[in-house]
Amino acid sequence: MLAFGFATIAAALATTMSTWLALLIVTGMLLGLAAILAAVAVALFRKATPPVPEQAIREAKLTTEAIRQ
Repeated sequence: MLAFGFATIAAALATTMSTWLALLIVTGMLLGLAAILAAVAVALFRKATPPVPEQAIREAKLTTEAIRQ
């Protein structure tokens, strides 16, 4: 569906300019969109913290305390 949407944009642009230029503009739009999404993904990955298994840590502490007693 997205591919047909971008093809429609390219076809609409091609009615007022050369086909190669319309396709180049749509390609540039897609490249810009990919760059924005990549930047957002990198920011989210940097903000994320590594997962910590809270229940496993709690159980390990309880086991250690039970063994010591």
